[in-house]
Amino acid sequence: VVSLFSLISNAFFSYAILNEPFHVRDLAATLLIMVGSVLVVVANDVALAASGSVQAGPWTLAEFLVHFRNPWFLAYCGLLASLLLTSIFLGVRAVGRGHTINALTWTVLSATCGAVSVLLGKCLVGLVAIVRHAQGGFGGPEATSVLSAPSSYIILVVFVFAAVGALISLNLALAAGEALLVIPWLTVMNTLLAILGGISYFE
Repeated sequence: VVSLFSLISNAFFSYAILNEPFHVRDLAATLLIMVGSVLVVVANDVALAASGSVQAGPWTLAEFLVHFRNPWFLAYCGLLASLLLTSIFLGVRAVGRGHTINALTWTVLSATCGAVSVLLGKCLVGLVAIVRHAQGGFGGPEATSVLSAPSSYIILVVFVFAAVGALISLNLALAAGEALLVIPWLTVMNTLLAILGGISYFE
């Protein structure tokens, strides 16, 4: 859902910032994407509830933090770091040689940032669930432990930077190359990295 909404946000920003045309047909298609994304999530929750596969309760903050130290997740972080560093290196080298940064470099950067935002967005949803289901409401010990923990805000800040970075990189990729090439590259890479992140973190 986060990945789909990044494309929706890009459509609105291109209209607001770049003055690209945005017609009623475009608005209708965008609303269909939003509704479809929500329906997919709701249908998935209903299916899980019907099968009895729903988790008994939300994770605790400690459980979220423990999964960040999972060896498989650390290996996944190494993969993301290598993609980021490679993109930065290629971009700096291109600028140093007087060339423009190509669309593939921006696409890799956007997909990497997008995968990070998807994973951390899921973590933030889990933290909100802890606060929401905490005994005693916002003043309860479980809610207080989440709201007062620096790690919660670190996750939030990195999520915001990753989401914004994904949108900016996507716009730069579209400015540097053809949309018919950029969007398939982005979709494949973003989906693959998001799946790997979910497998390595949530097991």
